[in-house]
Amino acid sequence: MTIPVENIYYLLCYAWDKLEFADLVKVNHDDFDSIESLLATVLIDSTDKLLKRGLTHDYLEAEAEIAGIKGRINFDISERRLLRHQGKAHCRFDDFTPNILPNQIIKAILKRLSRVDSMKPELRKSLRNHIMRMESVDSIELQSAHFRRVSIHSGNALYLFLMNICELVFHNTGVHERGEQRYFRDFLRDEKKMAHLFENFIRNFYRRKQKTYTADSKHISWKFSPTSAGDIKLFPRMETDITLASIEKKRIIEVKYYAHALIQKQEGNMHFRSAHLYQLYAYLSNLSLDPSHPGNAHCSGILLYPTAGITIDEQYELANHSLRIYTLNLNQPWQQIQDDLLGLLER
Repeated sequence: MTIPVENIYYLLCYAWDKLEFADLVKVNHDDFDSIESLLATVLIDSTDKLLKRGLTHDYLEAEAEIAGIKGRINFDISERRLLRHQGKAHCRFDDFTPNILPNQIIKAILKRLSRVDSMKPELRKSLRNHIMRMESVDSIELQSAHFRRVSIHSGNALYLFLMNICELVFHNTGVHERGEQRYFRDFLRDEKKMAHLFENFIRNFYRRKQKTYTADSKHISWKFSPTSAGDIKLFPRMETDITLASIEKKRIIEVKYYAHALIQKQEGNMHFRSAHLYQLYAYLSNLSLDPSHPGNAHCSGILLYPTAGITIDEQYELANHSLRIYTLNLNQPWQQIQDDLLGLLER
């Protein structure tokens, strides 16, 4: 499945719900021949903005030998080192510094990208230049746990966006067996990661780009009357990828990121994936029986796949439910992708 680099960037911005940064870098196919070049450019431009306005500072506890007094005196250490005779004291104090974890992560990822063997020379030079500009920030040996410890105020949108970029780079760069040179993994080949990305993109796209429906993942309860002392907890949880809801309509979109929307049976015929059809039908059947669902409201469902070698747009009526199976072409101009998704709700 081929997805242009510029479209990957838009997918990421929507999936992270950071659409305001979609125009941070003017992306087009001629400028970027790889994902790592795009991510390096985004990181360079963003870091440049941070450095020009000033890196975010925070108060961190520090300790040092001070001529005079600052903060709290550690009398034990001061006496043991005879600092009083030197007119000094060992003090603990809050230091307002840029040497905080988010900045350390950014610097570590700049270093990591600068060592990717496929990086363009001009980008590698710019990455190293920005590393030197962050001399007031410590270099750390970055680990996955660092991202879980990051605390950023929700109003600091650029830092939140950069943490997404940094974590993506961290999990998709590996080290060659010899030396410190790194390689960049093609995460487009990881169906599990791309399925999560594709689902979040579709959900956030409909949240932002249309006003007719609310767009959220919803839990659907099983509607049945037990004939014995059965345990309802034994039934699997039904939770939609996306439920579009208005007063008149409810639409369930199940987003499936598969290399092939159809499968081939032994007899050679192509078929829809039965598990996906059963899942969507169970959702629609139980949703239509929910007391909160208006009696005259129509339930419809969409199985949405990325286009991979075959284009599908099929519609069916099944037990008073509308069912549509649709493939979205991600290898086309971004404006056309938007038009296709909005048109999917109109037809």
